[in-house]
Amino acid sequence: MSEKDIELDNQLMVEENNNDAVNLQYDKQEVNYPYKNEKGKKLPSIFTRFVKRTFDLFSSLTLFLFLNVTLVFPIVMILVAIKMKGNPFFTQARPGLNGKIIKIYKFRSMTNERDAEGNLLPDDVRLTKFGKILRSTSLDELPGLLNIIIGQVSVVGPRPHLVSDMMFYSEDAMRRQMVKPGLTGLAQISGRNNITWEEKFGYDLEYIDKMGFFYDLGLIFKTIDHEKNTMHNCRYALSFTFGSKGKATGNYWK
Repeated sequence: MSEKDIELDNQLMVEENNNDAVNLQYDKQEVNYPYKNEKGKKLPSIFTRFVKRTFDLFSSLTLFLFLNVTLVFPIVMILVAIKMKGNPFFTQARPGLNGKIIKIYKFRSMTNERDAEGNLLPDDVRLTKFGKILRSTSLDELPGLLNIIIGQVSVVGPRPHLVSDMMFYSEDAMRRQMVKPGLTGLAQISGRNNITWEEKFGYDLEYIDKMGFFYDLGLIFKTIDHEKNTMHNCRYALSFTFGSKGKATGNYWK
C-alpha cells in the first residue's frame, strides 16, 4: 500500500470517528457515480498556471492585509470566538491538487455540542443562527485566504469536496483534481447547492477547459454580484429580528 493510500485511509478513519464529515450512509444512499463526461481534458499551459498563481498570491495577500487593517477580520474572528465559546477556526482535510490531502481553514459556524455518549450532535442541531449568517454571507470563508496565500488553493477553481467523496469518483470525475480547488468557482455561481452532483462535476470540468485570467476575472465579478444579492437578502432577514434602535427582538444571534 502506497503512502498516499495510507494517508487516505487514515483520513477516512478520522472523518468517521469525529463525525465531522457528512454521514453518507453508503449502504443506503443511492449515488450516481461513476459517470461519463468528456470535458476537462484541456490542461492549462505553464504560462496560464504562472499567471494564475501570481494573481492568486497578489489578490489574496492584498485582501487579507486590507481586512486586517480595517479590522474586519479581527472583529469577525472575535465574534465567532464569543458565539462559539472557544476556538473560532475550523479546519478539515480536503483533497487538493492531484488528490493531495490539504487542510482548509474556515470560521466555525457550528458548536461542538455532544450527546451523553460523547458523540457530536447532528449538523442541523449544532449549526447556530449566527453560523447561518456566516455561511450565507460567505464570511466563514475568510480564513481560506491563508490557503490561497500558501499556494494550496486558488481564488477560482472547483470547490474542494470531502476526502471520502473520492471513493466514488470515476476516472472522468477525478480530472477535477488536476487543478487546485478554489474559494469560488463556476459551479458556485451556477446554482451552488441547488444543482445535482453531476451538474457540479460538469461545471468543474468545463472550468478546466476554459480557465484563464480573464475567464477567472469574470467568475470573480459574478461571485461578488452574487454575494451582494445575498447580503441584501440577509439585511431583510435581520430587519425582522432587530428593532429600529438596533435592539434585538428575537434570538437570531444564538
